[in-house]
Amino acid sequence: LAFDAHIYGNGMPEEFFFLLLELSVGVLWGIIPATLNRLVLQYSIDNKFGHTQKPEDTCGDNFHADHHLLHIKNFGIYNCLMDMYFSTSNHNDKYLIMPTLYCPGGKNLVYQVEKKIEEENTIFYFSPKI
Repeated sequence: LAFDAHIYGNGMPEEFFFLLLELSVGVLWGIIPATLNRLVLQYSIDNKFGHTQKPEDTCGDNFHADHHLLHIKNFGIYNCLMDMYFSTSNHNDKYLIMPTLYCPGGKNLVYQVEKKIEEENTIFYFSPKI
C-alpha cells in the first residue's frame, strides 16, 4: 500500500506522530482521536489503495497511480476523464474505465475511453472492452 496517501496529505512518518499526539490527548483528556473516526479511517484506506500501483491494469485501476508518476495536481478522483481532458494523465488519448467500480450491485463493465478533439470540442468515445 502507498503509505504516503493519507487523507490529510501527509505520509507515514507524520501519521505516526499525529497518532501519538491524538492518543496522548485521548488518554489525558478523554477525547476520541479524529484519526480513529470510522469515516476518516475509510477515506485514508481508500486513498492508500488508490495510490497503489497494481501489477496488471485490467479495468483502469492504475490511472491515479500512473497520473502521479508525472503530475502532482488532481482533476480526476474516481476516473480518468478529467485528467484526460486537461492532459494531466499518463494516457491522455486512450484508457480503460470501469464506471461501476463505485456503484454497489452494478455489473463489472469495463470500457475503453478514447479522447478525440474535433474542431473546438473534446469528445470522449466509450466502447466496451473485449
